[in-house]
Amino acid sequence: MPIVERAANVLGLLEAKGFGSKPIVFVAHSLGGLLVKQLLRSGTELGNEYWSRIIQYVRGCAFLATPHTGSGIATWVNRIGKLVKASQTVT
Repeated sequence: MPIVERAANVLGLLEAKGFGSKPIVFVAHSLGGLLVKQLLRSGTELGNEYWSRIIQYVRGCAFLATPHTGSGIATWVNRIGKLVKASQTVT
């Protein structure tokens, strides 16, 4: 599943669980950090009023081993192209 869709799913789950009235701090590892970054972006840009409210309550993010500028393995997989089928997330 593309990361944009994953972020929308997480925002929907947070909405269903009643988030958006207390401060939120995300602690994320590796791909989870990329998901949090996309979640923040989607919550801000997609125009969903409830998701925007959730984002307004985010007070911090801690990223642990998050590949902010990409991953060497993902770069390698993209270079060898059709020999290895890359997932949507790696692409």
